Amino acid sequence: MSTLEATDTEIADLEKEIFDAKRKLAALRKERPEEIVEEFTLIDSFGTPVQLSSLFGSKDTLMVIHNMGPSCSYCTLWADGINGVLAHLEKRATVVLESPVDPAEQRTFAMDRGWKYQCVSSQGSDFRAAMGFVSKEDGSPWPGVSMFKKNEAGQVVRFSKAEFGPGDLYNIVWDFFDLMPSGWSDWGEDEGIAYYYSETK
Repeated sequence: MSTLEATDTEIADLEKEIFDAKRKLAALRKERPEEIVEEFTLIDSFGTPVQLSSLFGSKDTLMVIHNMGPSCSYCTLWADGINGVLAHLEKRATVVLESPVDPAEQRTFAMDRGWKYQCVSSQGSDFRAAMGFVSKEDGSPWPGVSMFKKNEAGQVVRFSKAEFGPGDLYNIVWDFFDLMPSGWSDWGEDEGIAYYYSETK
């Protein structure tokens, strides 16, 4: 077997191992006990208070993207990626982006990016902290996603969550960068920001 064939075989084996691990991760997440979430008041893009429970609309599942705001290029990257597959996600869930920034600033930025999902602000609310998407050190916002549903009693429950970080499973761009000679490790430097997954959380 040539060195090329051996390397390709090793790559294929590792890809299968990663795929199998992802299936195990998905199954484990489904075993996570549901947590009842209290009602929170957020603010829509026009400054109107909205209840968390009202964001479901006609769907029984609510996906909330926890975004840090326009100052984070990584958060913009994730939000752009989710926007690209929104039609597929919305067949199963209502998708809402939440960030702690001023609603007017959020609305302007979302329009500039062409984001099609609803945006809400958690400014003045404990929602983000209650969901665990703030830094334990200084309380600064942290990116991720929460999946909610309503139980038989009509209560909002969170049944899964995930943090976002460079190289994670939630933006397809990382894997494409990995196929390139330059990789993705210096992407933040290209965007003119300093952001380190392991040090800021």
